Amino acid sequence: MKLHKVTHVDIIRHVPEMGYIINFIKKYNIEKQFQLLGVKPNKEFLFYINNSDIGIGRFIQSKYVQFYMLTKCIEYMACEKLFITTPISEDVVHNYDTGIVIHIDFDEKDKTDNLIMLIEDNKLREELGGNGLKKVNKQFNWEVIMKKINTDFLKITNWNMLNLLNIMIISHLNCRAFNLGE
Repeated sequence: MKLHKVTHVDIIRHVPEMGYIINFIKKYNIEKQFQLLGVKPNKEFLFYINNSDIGIGRFIQSKYVQFYMLTKCIEYMACEKLFITTPISEDVVHNYDTGIVIHIDFDEKDKTDNLIMLIEDNKLREELGGNGLKKVNKQFNWEVIMKKINTDFLKITNWNMLNLLNIMIISHLNCRAFNLGE
């Protein structure tokens, strides 16, 4: 592996894949480029993202991780950094366009091959990172988000208003029927 001297990787938190990561570091004798930083406060994440080349998501499935991963993907993309993830983030990260998607049936070779390729290919990292920033600017700006929120809010509000109206009519009819029966 041609790990450039300027390439370094900071690993924040202790993740389930930590054993794999440590074995990878030892196997390729690249301990000097890797730092295991442990847990850091959220307010410091952007500092680490800006000083990184690649973001690597967790390779496990859960509702919590899915929400977390989407947020992390967007944070890295907004900082013009590519992100390696699983299909739980495919609605944000498109394979070899804005990042790398490793499918669930991956093995260690898949992760290793993708990581080595990205470490060695600065041009590809810059291209995918640039595409990610463009996507964030296009799809996750305030106008787009507010339009979606307003549309979703109107759907919910209209649905709730119709249901409330139906409940009121049914309640009124039930009351009338009850009163007529007396």
